[in-house]
Parts: sequence; C-alpha cells; structure tokens
Amino acid sequence: MRKLVLGFILTLVAGLATACQPPPTARYAIQDLGTLGGVSASADDVNNAGHVVGWSMDSSSRQRAFRSDGVTMTDLGTIGGRESSATAINDAGEVVGGSLVTDNTRNHAFLRPPPGPMGDLGTLGGTNDTSYARDVNASGEVVGGSYNTDDLLHAFQRGPSTNNVMTDLGSLSQGGYSTATAVNNNGDIVGNSENSAGQTRAFLRSGLYTGGRMVDLGTLGGSTSLAADVSTSGFVVGSAFTASGQRHAMGIVYGGAMVDLGTLGGPDSDARAVNEAGHVVGRSTTSSGDGHAFLHEGSSMVDLNSLIPAGTGWVLHEATGINDHGQIVGSGTHNGVYRPFLLSPAPEASIGDASVTEGDSGTRLATFTVSLDHTTSRSVSVGWATSNGSASAPGDYTAASGTVTFAPFQRTRTLSVTVKGDLAVEANERFTVTLSAPNGVTVGDGVAQGSIVNDD
Repeated sequence: MRKLVLGFILTLVAGLATACQPPPTARYAIQDLGTLGGVSASADDVNNAGHVVGWSMDSSSRQRAFRSDGVTMTDLGTIGGRESSATAINDAGEVVGGSLVTDNTRNHAFLRPPPGPMGDLGTLGGTNDTSYARDVNASGEVVGGSYNTDDLLHAFQRGPSTNNVMTDLGSLSQGGYSTATAVNNNGDIVGNSENSAGQTRAFLRSGLYTGGRMVDLGTLGGSTSLAADVSTSGFVVGSAFTASGQRHAMGIVYGGAMVDLGTLGGPDSDARAVNEAGHVVGRSTTSSGDGHAFLHEGSSMVDLNSLIPAGTGWVLHEATGINDHGQIVGSGTHNGVYRPFLLSPAPEASIGDASVTEGDSGTRLATFTVSLDHTTSRSVSVGWATSNGSASAPGDYTAASGTVTFAPFQRTRTLSVTVKGDLAVEANERFTVTLSAPNGVTVGDGVAQGSIVNDD
C-alpha cells in the first residue's frame, strides 16, 4: 500500500533522519510474478494483503492491467478497448489506472472494485477525451490527470468528497498544467504542476495544511521537482533537481525543508513510494551507470540487489511500491527477461537454549527449538552445528550438525543432540549449538546453550 503512511512526527528536527527511523537491514525472498502469457510485465503497487497491480503483455501482445495475489495473475480487463494498465490498489482491493475505450484511441481513468467490472471514471471534458487515474485511498478517493474543457492537462479528484464527480483541482499558475500522483487517508493530495515561470514543481494540496490550495514544495536548488507519494502524516517523496542539474530522490515533511536522499553512487535517483515506517523505495543509478532499485533506510540508501540471495538471475532495476509489512514490488530483468518482482522480508530464525539431566549411563537427548518470527509460503532452511564449551565431545555429548527445514507456513522445528550419562561427580556442563547457512531466512538469536545437568 504505497500511499498510506501513519505515525510520523510532523517536525523536522535534524533532517530526514529524524523523520523516518532506519529499519534493520534485511534479506528478502524474491518472487517472479510472471506474466499474462506475454513476454514482459511491470508491477506498480502492493497493498497490505500483498496483492500487486501493474501491467502485463498477454499472449495476444496486448498490454493489460493485472492483479496478482502472489500465486495467480489475473487480467482485470478493460473498459471496452484493447489495452489497460493498473497503477494503484488500496486495502479494500479497489484498483485504479487507465484503459483504452472502445475506439482504442482514447484513454480513460478507471476504478475496479474487487468483484469487478472496471468502471469508467470519465474525463474533465477536454476535446481529446483523456484521463488517467494514479492513486486511490482507503475512502475510495481517486486522483490523477485529465484534459479539461480548456484542453489543459489538470489534476483531478473523484470520490465521496466530490459526490463521485471528477473535479478539476487547478494548477499552480493560470494556464499551467498539473497532474495528481497520490492521495493519503486524510485526503491530502500531491502531484506536479507548472508554475508561473513555466517550471514543473511538486505540489501539496491539503484542506488542513494548505487551506485547500495547491502549494509549491520547492526544489533541491534546481528548477524542477516531482512528487510521487505522500504519507497520511505528511511525508512527501519524489525527486528534484539540484543546483548542479542532477535529479535526486527527495523527501519533505509538511512545513519542513526538502531533503536530498542521495544516490547509489551515480548522478541521479528517483523516489517512488514510502510505507508506514518511513521506508522509501525507488530507482537510482550506480557508480557504474546502471539503474538499480533502492531502499532508503533513514539516513542511507541501499541497493536492493545487495539484499536478495546471490545467484537468482535477477537484476532489480526499479522499486515502485512498498507496503506496511515491508513487501516491495518493482521491475527488473530475470535471466535477461523484463519481469515484475515481489520482495518479501525473509523470516528471522532463532534457536532457544535446552537443558537435559545427564543420567548415570546410556544417552539422552537435548532438544532445541528453532523458530521463525513469521511464516512464509515457501520452504526455507537453516544449518546448525555443535561446538564444545565446558562439555566436550565425544566424552560428554556427540558432536553433530545438520539442516533444519521449514515447510511452507511452518513456524517451529526441533533438533536434538545426544548427551552421554556417567557416574562422575562434576559440575554442570555446557555446549553450544550455532545456526548458520540460512536459506530464505535471516539469523536472529543464532546461538543456544545446551546445559548438561549433573545428577551424581
């Protein structure tokens, strides 16, 4: 759910680092969402249920809006024409985007409820009869752009607050263009508009903070800025040009100064979305000039390619959406083919301590529980091995190693180490079991103590 963010403090105390706290660095499981039968597809947004929307080529080489639950990709149809594309989905499952109408020459904004079908939202009355929806909030407020009766491209809003009539939001200047890109749960809208100097600027339109007026959010020293997303508590992300002419990802809290989010070492970057925790995703060039997807973690930008397992065949080029569970969608090349991806935070594996009474003879088992902090729909595993402490193998216990495998949606597993009994009077002893070689998981508390309790 890339547009809905809660809980920010609306004061900029020490730059962006105080506006969004960094999450722990995590590895992600990556999933190729596939296509509708064509060669390529692209993901644009993900809601808190993990449902993804975007576009895909189908087997007839048509571009079609899709929704994916991570297992099945569904063609959302059109409003009469050949092609369509989805741009956003809210937690109710309502999808918005654009579709060609019956003559296949005009594009109209659409709203599709979960059962369907796709509904035509109309236009602002321009002669070219064109509109496109960019976002929908929890209340069903839709924003985007359409040509009005003066044949100017203007931002629009349509929903309960406008009696479901498409309403022209105006622009920053008389005769200037505008388009809305995001709306939060408070009804605050951001987008881009031409100012009186003919420059494109990010804008905010808020009933509470701007009195319902469109306000220029400024730049990073250059002449242009672009807003892509806004949180419910007032954090806007996008991009802006610097004084040296470079385009950089930016963030700005209502009433604060625009902050440069940096790059991955190259000259340009662009923020696309932000989640409830303030984690920002987008695209940036690297020092070698490649375009890579990024995750901005408070004060640092991280290449998402470094957070997925090696050897997957993926190159992640852009990240376009992030939900409140940290799932990220975007597009990249998988074994050279352009595909949409879904990144899900890998579960964290931890192991608990175990204790066993030694006994006078024979053997007993010390049983350790390995658990995941959350389940996953895929099979994952983690290796383990014993090591000596005050207890030594092979006299006190049998050295062992192995792999614990979790089936899909399984959260706990156990492993056992053989402890040997004796008649010696001695202190309690310990050995260690350490987790290693994670596959599809990260390791949290990865060291456990095995206690051998003397009973002689």
